[in-house]
Amino acid sequence: MAIRYHKNLMVVPLAGVRFMEGSPVTSRTTTSTVTFVYPFVLPGYTNELPAGTYEVIAEDELLANLSFTAYRRIATHIRI
Repeated sequence: MAIRYHKNLMVVPLAGVRFMEGSPVTSRTTTSTVTFVYPFVLPGYTNELPAGTYEVIAEDELLANLSFTAYRRIATHIRI
C-alpha cells in the first residue's frame, strides 16, 4: 500500500484500492481542529457536547474539465 504526500496532506489508499503510477489524485482530505468555548448541540445528535477542542475532517473532490484547479466539498465530519 503506497502512501502519497501532497503538501500537508497524507493520502492512504483503502485496502484493495490501487493507484496507477502517474494517475492524478482526484480527492483530498484535510484535518483541522476547532475549539468550542461553550457546550453545543449538533443537529441529529441528542446529547449536548462539552466545550473543548475537536478534530474536523473535510473531504473534497476535484472538479473535472475546468481551466483551473477547483474542489467541491463532499463531506465534513467532526470526531467526537
